[in-house]
Amino acid sequence: MSKRPPNKGPAAKSYTALQRWNELKARRNGFLRRVENYAAVTIPKVCLPDGITQESESIQHDWQSVGAQAVNHLLNKLMLAMFSPSHPFFRLDPDPDFAKQLAAQGVTEEQLREGLVGGEQRAIRVLDQKAIRPKLYETLRHLIITGNVILDLTDKDAARVIGIKRYVAKRSVSGRLVEFLIHERVLFDELEDDVKAAVPSRQPDTEVDFIRWYKWDGKSRKWKLTQHVAEKQLPAEFDHSWSEDDFPVHVLVWDLADEHNYGTGLVEEYAGDFGTLSTLSEAEVKAAILASDYRWLVNPSGITDINDFKNSNTGDAISGKKEDLTLVTLVGQGALEQVGKSAEKFIRRIGMAFLLGTAVTRDAERVTAEEIRMQANELETALGGVYSRLAVDLQLPLASWLLKDINVDIKGTRLVPTIVTGLAALSRNADATALSLWLQDLAAVAT
Repeated sequence: MSKRPPNKGPAAKSYTALQRWNELKARRNGFLRRVENYAAVTIPKVCLPDGITQESESIQHDWQSVGAQAVNHLLNKLMLAMFSPSHPFFRLDPDPDFAKQLAAQGVTEEQLREGLVGGEQRAIRVLDQKAIRPKLYETLRHLIITGNVILDLTDKDAARVIGIKRYVAKRSVSGRLVEFLIHERVLFDELEDDVKAAVPSRQPDTEVDFIRWYKWDGKSRKWKLTQHVAEKQLPAEFDHSWSEDDFPVHVLVWDLADEHNYGTGLVEEYAGDFGTLSTLSEAEVKAAILASDYRWLVNPSGITDINDFKNSNTGDAISGKKEDLTLVTLVGQGALEQVGKSAEKFIRRIGMAFLLGTAVTRDAERVTAEEIRMQANELETALGGVYSRLAVDLQLPLASWLLKDINVDIKGTRLVPTIVTGLAALSRNADATALSLWLQDLAAVAT
């Protein structure tokens, strides 16, 4: 009896880059529609619907501006907490064994810090000299609204921020990124000369598909890039590979669940409140317009002359009876007040989520500074999980990139960058608050 051949499974499907892009793009269409709605109630330009551009059509804005205000407020708070202009967001520390060796040789921690602080400050100056800070603002704005963005640091002189509409991604069940493609429609004349020489010639004003296809190779533990123009893969000299530590293209998410290819932003978590507030704002605006519209009903059998009434001025005396005229409005004042009160509830809830202190401070004559400070601390502690993710995915890679830019390569050394802002700052604030309360208790006991 002959043995059955082993089951090798279906043959691996061969894709062109454009086919792979279209396949992964089709899978995320539903997600993309939701993201467009989240941008519409906050800052529409972050993720415009297909066919709408800033040049050709006006952008439809929502009935309320609370979404834009909340996002911009949280964005500025995150930037100041994570990338403060007054001090570096990271420091270089020796590992424990190296620190012991230095101590044995008589090098104190203060002496080591003095030698390292200069490199840290020079790296931070690069952040402003190369205009990286505005790109970080844009990166965080995308994360808050859409939950997904790419920060491309391949070009040492110009960082790029790539929104969710221009890339697709594939992750493993555990959430590890294994593949992503960046797709752009560019004019043939915009391509570099060596790229144009490698593909069939086109008219200068013809748009072509330019795709960068990144794949994770588990065997070599490297990211590999192939580039494609107009469905043609460029020759091998255009390919690149990087180790995981040196990879300059960072696919960032705000929050990521297992078995998901894309992250979720903070706006999605409060989509219900934003949607309800938009509906209430629209109702309030339309009700206010209707409330300003009124008519006079005239008793046809009354003695008041309607022409005398229409032609008279304020303060004129005319003959007639007030019962002959009745003022009619379509919307009463009570309805407007009810809509406004309902909207305030949702503004308060959104304000709490986006750290708007004015939204949670009680409306009273006497609100102490300590009460406001406690409310601010309570709100900011909610960002602990976000800070921890961004410290690993954004701040650490950015610190290494800045150090390399000033020719300080710590790879293979006994120095490691440590993030000192964000979550670390929250921890220090909690310690300072606990110490302050302890001192107050001591003072109370002493008295």
